[in-house]
Amino acid sequence: MKTIFNTFWRLFLALLILLVFSNRMWAAMETFSSGAYIIDMGQATQSVAKGLKPYGLVYTLIKDHNVALRWVINPSKSKDGIDFSYNSASYKGGPFIIPAEYVNAGVTSAINAWKAKGVVVIGPTTSSFDAPVFTHLTSWPLAILDSQNDDIVKTFYVDAEIPAASYVLKGNPTMLSGCDDVYVLPHADPQNWIDSWVTALDNYIKNENGYLWSGCHAASALEAPVSADGVGLPFLSSTGLIRWNKHDDGSGNYTYRPSCDADPIMQFMGKLDGATTNGSEQIYIPIKTTGSWRPTTKVAVYQPTHTQANPNEAAVLVYGRAYGNSDYGMVMYEAGHDLNEESDPANIAAMRAYFNFILLAGDELQMIVNFDIPSTIPAGSTILLNAIVSDGKPPLTYLWTSSAGGSFSDSTGATTTFTAPLLAVPTSCIIKVLVTDDCGRYSYRSETVNIIQVPIEAIADDASISRVKGYDYCPAIIHETYFSNIRQKGKEKYADQQMILDLTSVGSQYEFKKTGTINCLTSFYNNLNRLSS
Repeated sequence: MKTIFNTFWRLFLALLILLVFSNRMWAAMETFSSGAYIIDMGQATQSVAKGLKPYGLVYTLIKDHNVALRWVINPSKSKDGIDFSYNSASYKGGPFIIPAEYVNAGVTSAINAWKAKGVVVIGPTTSSFDAPVFTHLTSWPLAILDSQNDDIVKTFYVDAEIPAASYVLKGNPTMLSGCDDVYVLPHADPQNWIDSWVTALDNYIKNENGYLWSGCHAASALEAPVSADGVGLPFLSSTGLIRWNKHDDGSGNYTYRPSCDADPIMQFMGKLDGATTNGSEQIYIPIKTTGSWRPTTKVAVYQPTHTQANPNEAAVLVYGRAYGNSDYGMVMYEAGHDLNEESDPANIAAMRAYFNFILLAGDELQMIVNFDIPSTIPAGSTILLNAIVSDGKPPLTYLWTSSAGGSFSDSTGATTTFTAPLLAVPTSCIIKVLVTDDCGRYSYRSETVNIIQVPIEAIADDASISRVKGYDYCPAIIHETYFSNIRQKGKEKYADQQMILDLTSVGSQYEFKKTGTINCLTSFYNNLNRLSS
C-alpha cells in the first residue's frame, strides 16, 4: 500500500511540475461584449507593420492606458491554426483583444494612431463573442540587453516602435536584480566572462526567477562544459551543448513540433527558418555522446536528422525552465545572428518569437491582483473593497478609480470603501485598482458593477402631484442609503423626510417645477444628484 501511495504522489508531483512548466498551457473561454477591439496577428502576409508594430500597440495600451489585454490562444490549435472566429472571420497567430469596458476616448485615439501605422485592428465589435484567453496582460517587462551586441536586439524594439524605457543597453549580469525581468544575450562571448558575471547570471535565474533569451553562439558558449572552453551552465541540456565551432550548420529546412503549436512563444505566422541561416551558430546540438536536451526542454523547431546529433535534437528554437527546475526562470535559445537582417516573413516570425517570450516573462513575473465586488449595488450605497496582491516587491502602492464617479474613503489604500454615486438611471461602473511595487512593476485589476436606482415610494394616499407654496412636487420617502450619502457630504439638514419640502421650497435651487408632464422619479434623482455633489 505504501508503495502505491508513493507512486501516486510521484505521478501527481510530476504532473504538477509539467503544468507549472507549461505556464498554464490551457485557456479559459471568455465572453466579450460588443464594443471590443481585436488586434489581428494572423495576417497572411507578415510585415513590420502587421507583425511587429502590434507589439508597440500592446505596450502602449498596457503602459499608457492600463488596459488588461487578453492574449488569445486556442490550446488545441495546429501551427497557424484558428484561435477564434468572430463575424465570419477567423483570427490566428495569438491575437489580442481589448475588452469593451476598457475602451475610452484615449484608447480609441491610440488604436487609430496605430492603425495609421499599418496595424490591423478590427472593431468596435457589434455583437458578443467567445474566445479562449491564455492570460490577461497587465505588465510589460524590463529587459537588460548585453553590451557586446545589444544593437542587434535593440532594432527589434525600434521596428516595433516600443520605447527605449522598456530596455536597458550596455548591460552585464552584475547589473541584474530582482527588479529586472529578462536578460538578453545575443551574439556574445560569455566564455570570456569573469567569474562574477557567470555567478550573477546563474543566481539571477535561480533566485530571482529571471528569464534569459540568447542567440547565435552565445547559447552554446553558455552551455558547453568548462573543459570544452565553455561557461558550463547547462540550462536546457543535460550535459551541455557542442561549441559553435565544433559542429556543422543546419539544413535550413526545419520541422515544427506539433505539441508546441499552442505554446505562447510559438504564436507567430509561418516559418522562421530563413532568419536563422546566418551567423556563427545556426543550430544548437547537445553533446551526443553524453547527454541530450532535458526532459522539460521544448525543442520547438528542429532538424530531424543531423550527423552530429541524436534524432530530432538539433534545435533552431528551444526553450524551457533552467535546469529543468520549475522554480527557476525560463531560458530560450534562438539560432542565427541577425534575425532582423531582412524584413521578410521569416524575420518577422523570428522577432515575434522574441517578443512572445518577452510577453511570457511579463505575464509570469507580474503581480496578480484580485478583489471582490458585488455584481449590483444600490446608488448611494457603500461597500468594502480589499485588494489582494500576490508577488511584487514591497512596499506596494495602490490607486483606486471609478468610471462612473462616486468616492473612495482611501483611494490609495489596500483596503477602502466605495460609495456609489447617486444616479438618475442604472449605470455600469468599472472599479479598478492599479498596484505598483518597489521595482516600478505595475499590475491592475478591474471589475464591473451595475449601480441601480433605489426605488422611491409614494407616501401620499393618492400618490399624486401635490402643491407646496405654489409649486408641484412628488411626495416620496428616500432610502436610508441616500440619507447616509447626504450626511457624509455634510448635508445633514436634508437627511430626513422633510427634505422633500425643502427641495420644493420657493426659490430653492433644488425645487421641482411642474411644467406639462413631469416624471417625478427622474426629476427627484436629478435634483438629488445636485444636492449631493
